[in-house]
Amino acid sequence: MVSQPSSAEGAEGGSVTLTCSYNSTSEPKVGSFRWVKEPGVEVRKTTREFMGRVSPTSEQAFLLERRADIEIRDLRHYDSGVYRCVVKIPGFQETSGNGTELRVLKAAKGDPKKPDENSTHSIALWAGLSSALAVFVVSPLIVLYCRNRKGEPGDWSMSLNQR
Repeated sequence: MVSQPSSAEGAEGGSVTLTCSYNSTSEPKVGSFRWVKEPGVEVRKTTREFMGRVSPTSEQAFLLERRADIEIRDLRHYDSGVYRCVVKIPGFQETSGNGTELRVLKAAKGDPKKPDENSTHSIALWAGLSSALAVFVVSPLIVLYCRNRKGEPGDWSMSLNQR
């Protein structure tokens, strides 16, 4: 008998572990498991849509703890769907769970991985205003400095020669 939860959730860009366990009347020495996303897509490291984003539980956890979990990383909206855990123990019929419906939720606003458009615009606005303010403050100081070096009227400091 294979058991898996009826539903699971994860946020876009995050990760989720789909859990699966099985009962066996004997201590299995060998066996295998796989996950299938309905309508029949194998969930493997090498499957195009899951390339490099999935990690199955270890062989030891499968045989000793009777777990057949799988982790999916960097969740994408199209990962939503029903996932079925399939367990095969030699001498027993291949058995599958009832399926886990995975819902991938949109990333929360303010997620540091994906800054929202308003915060990016605010940063640009503050940078622009700061630059403009710096120009308006520094420019008159440069003009006064240049006049002082030429000895023009309107000097704001007294030179040593004028004492």
